Amino acid sequence: MSGAGPDRRDQERAVAALNLAGGGDSAGAQELLQRGKTRAIRMRIVLVLGSLLVGGAIGLILGDRGRASDGSSVAHWRTVAGPALLIAAFLLELVVIVARVKSGQFKAGWRSPSLVLSRSQRRGVLRQIRGRAAIDESMLPVSRQLAGLLRQNRSIIRLFVAVPLIFLGQALPQNAPFRWWLAIFMVVVYLVLIVLIYRDSTRAERFLTHYPHDRPTQQQP
Repeated sequence: MSGAGPDRRDQERAVAALNLAGGGDSAGAQELLQRGKTRAIRMRIVLVLGSLLVGGAIGLILGDRGRASDGSSVAHWRTVAGPALLIAAFLLELVVIVARVKSGQFKAGWRSPSLVLSRSQRRGVLRQIRGRAAIDESMLPVSRQLAGLLRQNRSIIRLFVAVPLIFLGQALPQNAPFRWWLAIFMVVVYLVLIVLIYRDSTRAERFLTHYPHDRPTQQQP
């Protein structure tokens, strides 16, 4: 009997996700959605605090290296280009954030039916969207909604472009090797993230093309 517990809960989560994807607002689905939002918020807080702690530790440990200079003068164009890059990066972030808020993308993410699914269920849906697993047509409404969010993530690429620009803007006006190595590292990391996000959004778009919203679906048993 104990082995049936997780399967039953997964079935309940699947039914709730389908209810939300269909525009329903049953009490059980809303309760699971609220729990999913709480977990997501908690995870984001942990990630932000962890990033701040790691960044602060690196800054304290390597701060002197970051200010170190080889004594040579800095070209005038670099002292101008550095602040200009910083301003452009911050403006780009502001524009992207405002555009995502106005388009409702932030709100759509917090209403996503995938929030009520367990981690293993979400991974299963993602594998289907990425073409790595057979399609469960009974869950197509949820898969379509998640694929739509992945396709919208292309706008995040512009945010990810802004971050390495900030590090480059800080490094340009200085002859500090550590800042340059850090800027190069961040450029590489964010280039990898951009490729991964673009690849996922392309796969999501292909999934939505093959499984449009007007395609009939099987009912969840």
